[in-house]
Amino acid sequence: MNRYSSIPDTIPIHGYGNNADGFGSKKFLFLPVVLNLIILMFIWMCIRKPDSMKFSFEVKEEDKAKTYYMLQMVLVVIAIFVTIMTTLLFSDVVYG
Repeated sequence: MNRYSSIPDTIPIHGYGNNADGFGSKKFLFLPVVLNLIILMFIWMCIRKPDSMKFSFEVKEEDKAKTYYMLQMVLVVIAIFVTIMTTLLFSDVVYG
């Protein structure tokens, strides 16, 4: 049985608990997934080319490798955090 087809066409999209104050299409269920993919693509582009990032400080030539590595690690942690948060949001919306 396809779970998506069993969901009503109009679903609550805003509110807390049993108090819905906004309704929309069931296509809103995919919003957290799409949002996560967009954010991850942006982070991936930053990780691929850390030299294109603008820093608020001057990066010395001898510190570039270390600075870029630290930037990439921070971006990986942010990507993991964003994925966890959007997964929790998605699971709350679908299984809530």
